[in-house]
Amino acid sequence: MEPRRGLEMKSFLRGIDVRVRDEFGRFVRNLVVQSNEFFPY
Repeated sequence: MEPRRGLEMKSFLRGIDVRVRDEFGRFVRNLVVQSNEFFPY
């Protein structure tokens, strides 16, 4: 396996990881907001 292809795969996976983390963060924030509406502290 060429080192160049390994680097491309790594950056590709990192891009997916960032995107997933953004989506997950938005999802968690929405859950927190909804639970705050249902159960006001």
